[in-house]
Amino acid sequence: MVNPASLPLHSQKDGVSSGKVSMDTNFFEEYQKQFSQWQNKFFDTWVESIPDGENKVNLSDTFEKTLSLQQDLVETALKTQKVSMEMAMEAQEKFWDQYFELLRRMPMIKTEEREAA
Repeated sequence: MVNPASLPLHSQKDGVSSGKVSMDTNFFEEYQKQFSQWQNKFFDTWVESIPDGENKVNLSDTFEKTLSLQQDLVETALKTQKVSMEMAMEAQEKFWDQYFELLRRMPMIKTEEREAA
């Protein structure tokens, strides 16, 4: 015959728990307790490390600085786009001016070649 204490808990017919389950429960409770203490110690240390007094964060000042930085960034980006567009327009103007100037010279070149021949 099989000794019921040697069977795992889920296979015991009478639902009586062995000493192993009690030990596992105690271990888990102890683990939770230590983990909770560790969390409390961690957060206490973290809160203590936050500067206080004259080094407090001024949210309105921080917001204003952030807003100014964003505005400067946008203005710089727009100026850069403006300069690059102006350069592109200048390059296109030069290209088309040279293209039409070259086309205007073409008949003169052919006429001069015919006269020389």
